[in-house]
Amino acid sequence: MKVLFDSQIFSLQDYGGISRYYAEIMARLPKYDILPVSDLTLSHNQYLKDLSYGITDSWIYRNKYHNYIYRILNTALGIIKLNFIDYDLYHPTYYEKIFLPLTHKKPLIITVYDMIHELFSKEYPSLKNKIIKNKKYILSKADHIIAISNSTKSDIQKIYGIDGNSISVIPLANSLLPWDKQVKLRLPEKYLLYVGFRWIYKNFMGFVKAVSDILIKNNLYLVSAGGNIFNSDEIDMFSKLGISDRVIYQSITNDRDLSECYSRALAFVYPSRYEGFGIPILEAFENKCPVVISHNSSFPEIAGDAAIYFRPENETSIRNSIQKVIENSKLRKDLVSKGNIRIKKYSWDKTAYQTSIVYRDVLRNYNKS
Repeated sequence: MKVLFDSQIFSLQDYGGISRYYAEIMARLPKYDILPVSDLTLSHNQYLKDLSYGITDSWIYRNKYHNYIYRILNTALGIIKLNFIDYDLYHPTYYEKIFLPLTHKKPLIITVYDMIHELFSKEYPSLKNKIIKNKKYILSKADHIIAISNSTKSDIQKIYGIDGNSISVIPLANSLLPWDKQVKLRLPEKYLLYVGFRWIYKNFMGFVKAVSDILIKNNLYLVSAGGNIFNSDEIDMFSKLGISDRVIYQSITNDRDLSECYSRALAFVYPSRYEGFGIPILEAFENKCPVVISHNSSFPEIAGDAAIYFRPENETSIRNSIQKVIENSKLRKDLVSKGNIRIKKYSWDKTAYQTSIVYRDVLRNYNKS
């Protein structure tokens, strides 16, 4: 069987959970006699370096517009390439519908990662119409839907009224290796860790306000790893709270550095108001970092009893939960121990295998009809 993965997400992301997901399963599907094929031409996605799909441009000059240029180039060339690629099933990597008329009515599988745009549409007005409209259309055309958590499946059913039998839940996994114990980053001795971008729904600003007193009273720092550098609003907030010298941005260019950030942290805090899955939870488990997270969306499903939870809309709840963890070394060890057990539930091999079963079922039913 040949499965077509289009260029969409690899044009949009240099790094990121969605492109990581596709790169990981594409690398493993051949073990289950499924050959991934792609119309990708050019990308700067770092997860593709060891895979033979298009060209990863480590040698090409880049600027802030490179992904925009790649998207136009890959789309134009993809429209041509799709007339010549042999495949049995189409699995688009995002919600653009431009390729659908060119797929010759092949079976369509779509993965839904979250329902952020639908649930937070007032906060994403520039994206609301296009992404929601495209997603709704693709879902209506899909032969089957993959949701990355039961929470996401439930949201799909509530928002779009789709029959649950048309949705399979296939969890994601962790890609990080344990820290190699070589100190390479200039990190503070005691710090809380935040990872990734700081979009509005990620609740970074509310989290910082809640922990500002904790940072000062406990001689703690907050390290924000990855994502963009701090913007002017964030810098102004740090100054007003009197913690400008206690909040540090740490650039991340590889997995090893991210593992070091987790391993040396006093705790990893994930204050998001919503996530479709939450890979950083598993990354923290892998690197023996205590986890303190929001009690909402997919988080309880993923972390189970291996985390301390708080209400993300309540600063007191955030503050008390974090204070409990940083003051109690026994609790931190207990969380690490439970995390070691919890992470064994997840692997990319399981994700790829379960995905292969969906492909075979869909293709078999399609051929019968």
